Amino acid sequence: MMKEWNLGNWLFIDPDDIIENYSGSVWWTCSECRNSYAMSPKKKLYYQKRKKEPCPYCRGMRRKMHHFL
Repeated sequence: MMKEWNLGNWLFIDPDDIIENYSGSVWWTCSECRNSYAMSPKKKLYYQKRKKEPCPYCRGMRRKMHHFL
């Protein structure tokens, strides 16, 4: 999971202090689409254990900008 850890987290959170049950949101960078998204490590592990895509952009759950106009 550390290969998707967003470098902006280093300013506020030490990754050595995070355990798998941590429910606070941290930022991740998707290895496929390179977009950043916020998700708790607990929820990310939930998706990985069930072989689901954790990235909301790759899942198609993010709306396009033209929908907001």
